[in-house]
Amino acid sequence: MAFTDAQKVDIRHYCGFPAYGVAPLANFWMRSTYVSGQIEFVMRALAPEEEVIVIDQYLPTLRLLESDIPNTRVNIDTARAAVWYRNANELAERVTLYTYWRKRLCRFIGSYYGPELAEQTLQLVV
Repeated sequence: MAFTDAQKVDIRHYCGFPAYGVAPLANFWMRSTYVSGQIEFVMRALAPEEEVIVIDQYLPTLRLLESDIPNTRVNIDTARAAVWYRNANELAERVTLYTYWRKRLCRFIGSYYGPELAEQTLQLVV
């Protein structure tokens, strides 16, 4: 079994790599660094049983966690409603959980973190 193109896009995205593209470029070597080439090698070299774990466990979990982050906007304007209180740290906690799972995927497949994930920080201005 091999990953589909869509699954490879998801894996690159969750591991923090920029869009890869499909068109051959004159300066292809500039976007093909050791780190980005390494994840391509890893995606081709995983055993079928390992691919199943990525496909069945990591990708659905990461999709859900990523979609939860924008959904915090639903309650962001509520400071107090009857006995319910908004978690002022909800966005930071969701981003932290999402980042944890992204790094966990990288460790599982044996890949370096992509540039986005390696330098990711979160700052909230309230």
